[in-house]
Amino acid sequence: MKRILLSSLSILVLSGAVAPIAEAQSKQTSLFNIVHLARKGFFQEQNIPSHSAFCSAVASKRVRAKDVVKAAIANDRLSPESLDDKAYLKRVESKMRRACIRN
Repeated sequence: MKRILLSSLSILVLSGAVAPIAEAQSKQTSLFNIVHLARKGFFQEQNIPSHSAFCSAVASKRVRAKDVVKAAIANDRLSPESLDDKAYLKRVESKMRRACIRN
């Protein structure tokens, strides 16, 4: 009986610890998808232009990684902590440039 009670308690505690992690991960859209969504016009409501205007804005630095990340946060695609991650912002900036160079 003690074994069953202990097992049940362990499962309950673990499920409570895993749920917040799963919720946080569900808010994380991949870096590639964030840039792709921005370029395709998904964040136009946040003043991120689409298609060639996006690439022009990236080249002229009118749209920066921080702007795209803020737009993704506003659309519930990223957690707000992403805005404070300087390494992540650099990767987004790099991905934005590379996406515009190819096309």
